[in-house]
Amino acid sequence: DPIGYTDDWSLSRKLGYKADAVSGAICYHKNPRNLHEVYKQASWIGKNEFMIKGLRRQFNLLRYSLPISLLVGVIKSLIYREIRFIPFKITYDFGVWLAIINSTKSKNLYK
Repeated sequence: DPIGYTDDWSLSRKLGYKADAVSGAICYHKNPRNLHEVYKQASWIGKNEFMIKGLRRQFNLLRYSLPISLLVGVIKSLIYREIRFIPFKITYDFGVWLAIINSTKSKNLYK
């Protein structure tokens, strides 16, 4: 739908309703199927105001930078014995990092 990823924070923010905890509710989650979808999802996450305000911005630019991303990707791929984690981590972190960089140019942060 046109309002972006529909987590409760986005819906609450855009529609003006607060989410409720409901027992027995069913939640569906869609995992990205390929690196392009990983990048798109990460780009959306990187626009979140909690990623780009104040000192968090500088911290997140470092946290999602290529050297840190590569280091974490290699370490976790060794721990979990899953080499595919490296391209996933680099793609995801690049999407977040680029969205943070681009957030200074855009007023439309939450889409």
